[in-house]
Amino acid sequence: MSTLNLCPDARLPLVAGLLLALSGCQTAEKLLTPHDQSIIDNYESVSSGTVAEYAAVAQRLPVADQLFQIPRLGAHAAGTAGSFDIVLTPQYAGSLFDLDKRDVAELDQLVDKLRGRAGVTLDIIGHASAVPLRDTNSFADNQALSVKRATTVASYLQQGLALPNEALTVTGRGATEPLVEETSSANQLVNRRVQIRGHYVEPQAEVVAQAQGIPSDFQPWWDPMVTRGLDAQSTTVSDSLEGLYLRTLQHSSQIKVFSDIPLIRETSILEAQGRFDPHAFAEVRYNTVDEPVGSTLRTGGPERFSEQETFGRVGVRDVLPTGGRMELSQRIGGKDNNSVFFVPDEQASTRFNLSFTQPLLNGGGIDYNRSTVAIAMLDSNIAEDEFKRQVESHLLEVSRAYWDLYRARAQLLQKRKLVDNTGSVVQEMTARREVDTLDSEIAKAQAALAMREAEGIRAELAVRNAQSRIAALVNDPQLIGGDRFEFVPAAAPTLTPVILSERDGFERALENRPEISQVIKQAKAAAIRVDMSRRELLPVLDLVIETYWDGLTRDYAVGRALNNQFSDGGPSAGIGLLFDMPLGNREAKARNERRRLEARQLGNQLRTTIDTIMLEVQVAVREINTAQRDAIAKYHALAAADKELKTLLARRDVDAGALKWTGVYLNDVLAAQERQTAAEQEYTLSVVTYNVALRNFDRATGTLMQTQRIASRRQESDGLPSLILEKQP
Repeated sequence: MSTLNLCPDARLPLVAGLLLALSGCQTAEKLLTPHDQSIIDNYESVSSGTVAEYAAVAQRLPVADQLFQIPRLGAHAAGTAGSFDIVLTPQYAGSLFDLDKRDVAELDQLVDKLRGRAGVTLDIIGHASAVPLRDTNSFADNQALSVKRATTVASYLQQGLALPNEALTVTGRGATEPLVEETSSANQLVNRRVQIRGHYVEPQAEVVAQAQGIPSDFQPWWDPMVTRGLDAQSTTVSDSLEGLYLRTLQHSSQIKVFSDIPLIRETSILEAQGRFDPHAFAEVRYNTVDEPVGSTLRTGGPERFSEQETFGRVGVRDVLPTGGRMELSQRIGGKDNNSVFFVPDEQASTRFNLSFTQPLLNGGGIDYNRSTVAIAMLDSNIAEDEFKRQVESHLLEVSRAYWDLYRARAQLLQKRKLVDNTGSVVQEMTARREVDTLDSEIAKAQAALAMREAEGIRAELAVRNAQSRIAALVNDPQLIGGDRFEFVPAAAPTLTPVILSERDGFERALENRPEISQVIKQAKAAAIRVDMSRRELLPVLDLVIETYWDGLTRDYAVGRALNNQFSDGGPSAGIGLLFDMPLGNREAKARNERRRLEARQLGNQLRTTIDTIMLEVQVAVREINTAQRDAIAKYHALAAADKELKTLLARRDVDAGALKWTGVYLNDVLAAQERQTAAEQEYTLSVVTYNVALRNFDRATGTLMQTQRIASRRQESDGLPSLILEKQP
């Protein structure tokens, strides 16, 4: 790529070369410089204190509620080994090593999780901050203190679990392994910690079965039917949730809208860089004058003054990273008039001009002038975070829609089964009309049947609406069909336990949630603007340098004039200072105050954002734990409802002669059928809720794209860039 080079060569005079050298010999090709990134790096500490403070908060959150989650029967063989790694961050309020009530409660929770497990071994490691000890009588240094802290925790766990001495190892690392740089008291708290690493063996399968309560071979009767077409005459498309994600990435119009956000914002970087692009300019002009004169001194005799002038000027202007403004130009002209004092006639004049203005206070400096580029880079990165946030939220909605469709299809099957069972009752009662069944009882059963058929119609509508919801989110033409089209979930939901904790989730969220990254970058941009506004409080003090070479000949001999401008005589030059200061300077002061208020607001916004995300993570973890326990309870309710109905029908089969379709028995059967269907629907809802909760946890921690191995790549299409999302192998 060719560029316009403004660096001096040997043909230019020494003064011009020196002035161009001061300008940095800029070229027309202005790319991102390492200095642009270094400006951003200078503001890394803007939010680091707040993030470190919340990292310490994360260490104080509960350990995993499911850290030792009992697996589903058959999921693991008896005697399977497990391990964990926990970090305890005591406050040590009023003491160097004693545990407070919160620390004891956290250790008690760990003891409860480990109790009953065999082969428990613990490796306990103490850490200290680098703050020197004031009192060295009790402990020689931080190394000895870290050993004492580990010993305090080890003693409590050993007593609570009745462990032999050989099951524990205690070590101290002093201040040799800090987690964060100790730039604040909050960071020191993060480094004062006790790490607990452990191993254990799972209990036997019989204990697992008793605790879990869901047999490993249990499969709801509707699962195989949900995952295939409900109508033999319909056109079906079957896919898994992961396959639906892939369709979404390929076809979703909403994803395409999101993908343009960072590309649009990226153009602001080039726009900010454009301020430093050199400008080539040219000017051509013809002037003619014919006017009376009031003094013969102007013309030397003629009563009217007549003059003709033609000139042209070409050159280059540039704004430098230092804020300096440079202009290099060449003027060529021809002039003639009727004045007897005009010598020589038919003049050809030239001027090579070089001017340079450098702000020394307000508006000066590389950091100030390149800050607009750094802010544009931050805005572009913020847009990338927004893209990730929008994509993960959209994929979560796709997950909800997928499992809502599964639930709707399952409930339709459950309603159809209820209608079939109720229809069987009505048929039997009608057949016994002349034997032992009253017309009023038959009418009652028929009314129940009609009501359940109506509910089945509504269930069919729910299936269609769920399909339409998926089609609207995914925008895959293959998923758009008529009344005879079905999208079939390819897999049933799972109840496989996962290991989660509020602490781990919040730590992952601090690292991965795009909202936190966005506010941090906004805070950096605000800090840059504050520093820019401080610079603008200064008065204007500009250094102005100008030099030029003139040439002059007769007979419009432009060539000779160009040669003479450097060969005859020397350059003219000037240097000076320009000072300007608004009295009161209210505009700059108001702008500085606004920037500082914005920076303070973003500091509080970061705290608000992290607090909100911490709540989302806590709710997500609790929802998973609750949904799993709820599914177990709903399974028992379903089993009880099945048993109740089977018992009632068994009574009818055993004593068909004595047991008549009386009002009491009819009500019992219809109510039992209703309860069975309700239990089936509640169990389905609990399992679906659990699977949605798993995806919601990934979204709450900002790792949904990561866990699904979704990445973006850039490609050109129709002369414009595009971001394409793909699943990685």
